[in-house]
Amino acid sequence: MVLRKLSKRDTVTKLKAVQEFGAMCQERDSEVVKGVLPYWPRIYCKISVDHDRRVREATQQAFEQLVLKVRRSLAPYLKSVMGHWLLSQCDSYPPAASAACQAFSAAFPPSKQAEALSFCKDEVLTVLQDNLLKETADTLSDPQSVPEEEREAKFLRLLTSSLLGVKRLLSSLPQTDTHGLQDRLTHLLNQAKFWKYSRHKTPQVRGAFFEVVSSLCEHTPGLVQTEAARVCPAVLLSIDDTDPVVLPPLWEAVLHTLSTLTDCWSHVNARKAVLPKLWSLLKDGGKGLATALHPNLLPLISKLPTEVTTPNLDFYTTFYSCLIQGLSSERAVSSPSESAAVVVSVVECLRYTLLQNTGEEEEHTQIRTVLLEQQLLPLIDSALGSPYLQAGPLFPLVTDMLVSWEKRAGLQDVGGLSEGENEVVFDRLLADFWEGLRVMFARRVQSDNLEPKELEGMSSLLQVMQSPGSAGRKQTKKKRSVKICFPEPESSGSPEGEVALKYAQLEAPELGQETAEGPLKSWHLEEIVCQQAQISYSHVNDKNSERHLVYLSLLLRSFHTHRVFTVSLPFLFFFRYISSIVLFIGDELCCFLHSNMISHRLYLPFSLSHLQMDLKWGVLLQIIQMACADPVSLQACGDWFKGSVLGERLLGLAEELCEAGLKGSGSAPNGDSWALISLALSQHHNNEPLIGAVYVEKMIAKLHATLSAAKGLSERGNLEPLVCFICDVASTFFTSVTHCLLLASAEELLLTVFTLTWSVKTLYPLCSSDLSKTSAAQLSFSVEMMRFLSWLVTHSPTILGGSQWDFLLCSMLAWLEVRCDNVGCLWNPWVQLLVCEICELIVQLNQFFTAPPPGVDDLLPSELTAEWNDFFVEGIYSLMLPLPGKITEAFKEPDDPLFPFAVLRSVGMALTYVPLQQLTHNSLPARFVADQKTSLPEALQTLLNTLTPLLLFKARPLQLTVYHILDKVMPTLPECDGEGDDTKPEDDGEEPCLIMEGLALWKTNVDKRFEGVEDCMICFSVIHGSNYSLPKKACRTCKKKFHSACLYKWFTSSNKSSCPLCRETFF
Repeated sequence: MVLRKLSKRDTVTKLKAVQEFGAMCQERDSEVVKGVLPYWPRIYCKISVDHDRRVREATQQAFEQLVLKVRRSLAPYLKSVMGHWLLSQCDSYPPAASAACQAFSAAFPPSKQAEALSFCKDEVLTVLQDNLLKETADTLSDPQSVPEEEREAKFLRLLTSSLLGVKRLLSSLPQTDTHGLQDRLTHLLNQAKFWKYSRHKTPQVRGAFFEVVSSLCEHTPGLVQTEAARVCPAVLLSIDDTDPVVLPPLWEAVLHTLSTLTDCWSHVNARKAVLPKLWSLLKDGGKGLATALHPNLLPLISKLPTEVTTPNLDFYTTFYSCLIQGLSSERAVSSPSESAAVVVSVVECLRYTLLQNTGEEEEHTQIRTVLLEQQLLPLIDSALGSPYLQAGPLFPLVTDMLVSWEKRAGLQDVGGLSEGENEVVFDRLLADFWEGLRVMFARRVQSDNLEPKELEGMSSLLQVMQSPGSAGRKQTKKKRSVKICFPEPESSGSPEGEVALKYAQLEAPELGQETAEGPLKSWHLEEIVCQQAQISYSHVNDKNSERHLVYLSLLLRSFHTHRVFTVSLPFLFFFRYISSIVLFIGDELCCFLHSNMISHRLYLPFSLSHLQMDLKWGVLLQIIQMACADPVSLQACGDWFKGSVLGERLLGLAEELCEAGLKGSGSAPNGDSWALISLALSQHHNNEPLIGAVYVEKMIAKLHATLSAAKGLSERGNLEPLVCFICDVASTFFTSVTHCLLLASAEELLLTVFTLTWSVKTLYPLCSSDLSKTSAAQLSFSVEMMRFLSWLVTHSPTILGGSQWDFLLCSMLAWLEVRCDNVGCLWNPWVQLLVCEICELIVQLNQFFTAPPPGVDDLLPSELTAEWNDFFVEGIYSLMLPLPGKITEAFKEPDDPLFPFAVLRSVGMALTYVPLQQLTHNSLPARFVADQKTSLPEALQTLLNTLTPLLLFKARPLQLTVYHILDKVMPTLPECDGEGDDTKPEDDGEEPCLIMEGLALWKTNVDKRFEGVEDCMICFSVIHGSNYSLPKKACRTCKKKFHSACLYKWFTSSNKSSCPLCRETFF
């Protein structure tokens, strides 16, 4: 019946039938399901290409269930279904394709999938060829019953899937099987209809066609070489196809064609048919597809032969002019990602072209000059006035290229990157670049119409060149479809096109070596900065130019070197006079510097002037405090704060303060100086320290060394002020800095402070006998100590020696004894937490000694395990066994808010590890029942009489604890039953049995709890079998209640939203 429904035309009927078929395959016996196999191939080949995508997805899901059930029994029918199975894996609807791939993986493990395809390769290729060469929209569907639009959509989908199926077949088959398909593939490639798909009106078909071409080039290069006259025009003449679906596979096919067919340009006219289309595409910036198109340009030009690029100078001039013109296109201007893709392509291609033209020939010299003066420098010049180019990856990429040139010119210590005559070429390249950049900057900064964005652009470029690892460099980390490996310098004289071109996930080690790891080594950069500073000073002094003052402050933020400061000194005389006046007016300086008009522009020059003179540190402290309070000022001075000038001065101040304090001169240390040190260490901006991290490390190390020396000189009382100041600084640092202990010196400093504050008074609360007088802080310290010991046992037991293990175990036993004597204090949450942590430590120790981690046993002290089993276990459980009874005596009402439920849970967890020997030979106080006759040993009877009444106590954790203990004891009771005892009653049923009474009471309570609760009318049970829930969802009509999970299953399987009983709509 189900198979008949699968042949119906109605989509809903087919969908339900497929789902029902999948459920039946999952539920029925495998022998029953195997009976369907003779009919399945015909049905599957029909419904797997159904027009409705839901039917196709459900078909693959049902097929997976069938495969899981029949397993190897599918083998005789595999050839009949494999063709359409492969088509389904290439379905244009991703869920259906994913379901088909999942079914294929369920049928064959990865190691057998290629073998399965090889077994059916002829049948698969027959299906694919029929779809590509014979089928039409009318032959696939009945024209009389299927609308034209639906027929056409099904046909296009089948075409796309068939083309992708050819690619998948070629990429999955072993190379030997691929050669066996040469004749069949030759027949396919000889058909003119196949090559017409390159100009098909549907983008999906064109994209799939170019993917097939790429796969053919990769797996059957000989066959492609035979059909070169058709492959080259079909691919290279479509280079201007800019559909988003087509462009990525098209350019992959272009690169594969250029790599596979060495004579491809003999079949097309590059100058008339290909290059004009490429120039047009580049001028438009890739027409909105630069992120997919431009990463392929570098591999393209690396594979162009000489006959295409001759004359080289004209070719490269046109290529880079069109490429750079694309930056002005509408899409590139409005989209940062598009602009970044174009910029990356320009710089990488320039870098490659210059590397390929490092000879001394006149043509190479002309190419280098033209590319540098007419392409690269004008591009940088335009970027200086363009904010969207400044924010892109241009500046970091140019810096990378300059670092590469310096390495090849021998200016950086990198072996193997410079050799002989190439050094002269790259030296000349660097000199020409810096000279052009110097002239460009001088022209711009001297202009009367200078815009603020131009100043920001120039300062940004100089900052990136100074610090290539700055945040701006992150812009260059883009995903690329092609990665390039540049050749070694010694092979630069090889013919063009011999660059290693690889695809997908190929690494680029040579390119990685040339990445800018540090600043440029050339002196030209500092020369330009000094020139810019001098010109800016003259404009500020002569014309009172505020824009040049801003530019000057931006330069000093990054370039705080001795040479730049030397050039800056004449300008700072003005600030010297201000500082001299301020010495008399004190705090008025801060008001002057806090002016909104000039504060963030004057912070840096004034601070520099201050460091040139020996003014009071309080002035600099207030300057830094105001800078930290104002985000604009902090942003302006952030880089300078991290520089060497301020860092070295503060480090010297810290050393001076520490040395003066150790001498114990008797005078109090300077409060402003210590406050300045504390501010420099504790103040953070964007999760980075205010000053350089290296200076933070050195200052912390100095404070640690001083504190250690002060601890050794503790007999001298005049060291107290120094120790107090250092501890205050350390406290501020540890409380305000996140992840501060990642610094080794910070961890050592914390340990030293800890040892200084260690005393007997600190240890006393750990073992205090009266918890009612212990403060919360002391209890919390004990809690943290036990947590730390638990962590040690779990994660690092091997670092503990014999004495440490003795301390841990003895302390744990002492803590437990104190807590057992203070049961009345368990109303205190801190005491409860303390007892819970003790029990957790006991649990961790039991687990560790019961099953130690592999290899740990040999590293422990030899007698440790024996001491644990012989001494500590007995001590622990002799204290813990009476504890539940003591708690119930002290807290008689479980409804009391102060009742220690958490303690009972933790004690119960610890008691689950009690050894049976400890239970049968316990040391509990004797407890008997009047007129009780028993043949059990005294200790065991006492245990039963002590624990059994606790089953009646209305605290579930306590009941569970007692149950687990009694469950461990009960199997031993028959062994203790005295058979020959004449005093034993004839009828055991008359013997008082408190255990049975307790269990009966518990059953009565459970019955009362569920009294009046009706069964779920779907599963006919009160408690759900999976989630143990009660029936809660009630029908408004019949008032019957159901489990939520049962209702969900009912609605899903019936495809209805009605009540299972009354059939009314369920709300």
